[in-house]
Amino acid sequence: MVKTKMNLRKFLLCGASLLLFPGCSKQDNVSDNKTSEKLIRDVLDKILEEEPEKFLSAIDKAMQKQQQQNARKIEAKATEEQKNLFGSKLVLGNPEAPIKVAIFVDPRDPISQKFISDVAVPVIQSRQDVCFHLIVVSIYGPPENESAPSSLKESQLILAAAMQDPAAALKLLSKIPDINKAFSKTVFLKNASDFGLDSTRLETDANSAEIHKQLVDNGQQAVTIGIPLQLPVIFIRNLDGNLSMIPPFIPEKFNAVVDVVIEGKPWEEALIRASNMPKLSNLGTDGAKQDETSNVQPKQKTN
Repeated sequence: MVKTKMNLRKFLLCGASLLLFPGCSKQDNVSDNKTSEKLIRDVLDKILEEEPEKFLSAIDKAMQKQQQQNARKIEAKATEEQKNLFGSKLVLGNPEAPIKVAIFVDPRDPISQKFISDVAVPVIQSRQDVCFHLIVVSIYGPPENESAPSSLKESQLILAAAMQDPAAALKLLSKIPDINKAFSKTVFLKNASDFGLDSTRLETDANSAEIHKQLVDNGQQAVTIGIPLQLPVIFIRNLDGNLSMIPPFIPEKFNAVVDVVIEGKPWEEALIRASNMPKLSNLGTDGAKQDETSNVQPKQKTN
């Protein structure tokens, strides 16, 4: 127990010194930095002993502030890149809808798939003022060996399908298995033919320099913006033209958040209000409230 407390203290002190005094980790003026770091740690150690709750609260606020600052930087870069984001051919809903949402997705990412099927589709079915522009990236590839899971091939095929018919490409996207299941190119091409696509052209286009460049450009754009690695990453355009980044929510909460974000207001307040409001879809036939989740995390396959 004592060892655990000491490890926790060491972790907190290191984190606090880096958060509050980032300069002391630089290599220049090493001796001065070591002296300064010792003084800082001594002070923080004393505070942790005498006022642990206040110390932890200060660290929590500092970390929240840092996360908010990072989010603002990402939103600013996304705003600069929005012409490309909303230039995607893969659009769920009416492309002319006034409320535009850009989403970075991987065709085989289970959370991306869950968001599209359980949130994006129901939203566009219930309201006509929202459209979703999907930006395809491959976070599961390329593989280092043939047996490793990848989404590179599927990403190329979806982008190639969008060249022929974006609506058919979206249907194909819904047929792709997530990364936990095997992908069959034969089944994919059969579905493509059923949706009216030229499967021979599809294979050719998927391996073309144009599609390769498009996928590379999408990946580079994600890096430039600095999006989190956890997909999907969602941006909503405000009335002032700037983009706001929000996490994935279930449809009811997503709608509530969208309605305030487009006005440039913080989504957190809308989420709290939406969480306190009873939803008809969460009530059983006997009126009892059923379980509700605040995100769209799918069940992962276990071996």
